[in-house]
Amino acid sequence: LAPQQITMALDQKANAMFDTVDARDKRPDFITSLETRDKLTAAFLAHGVVVSGLNVIGLYDRYEYVAIGMAGFIGLTSAAVGWYELCAGITEDDDRPGFAHERAIMLYTTSYLAGVM
Repeated sequence: LAPQQITMALDQKANAMFDTVDARDKRPDFITSLETRDKLTAAFLAHGVVVSGLNVIGLYDRYEYVAIGMAGFIGLTSAAVGWYELCAGITEDDDRPGFAHERAIMLYTTSYLAGVM
């Protein structure tokens, strides 16, 4: 390889997403690898599956609590965690070339979610 190709390959690796494929330590299990916001997203998706199942079987008892109340609770919790992560500096800004700024995305999505809830 020419020196220019080696430099380009190193630059591309520096801008690549991080993964533990080549890590010497054991990869974390699924639950351990999830961040707080990932867990909230999984809870919201699981809630959608439960509500869909209730709709399919026609079970509408206390629907306003199971469907609407829980969705509101999970959404407000997600917005609060998002604001906390932004204010505490937990969410770092991504300044790699060609990538959107993570903090700007979090600010927009968290504000939108709080407004919708």
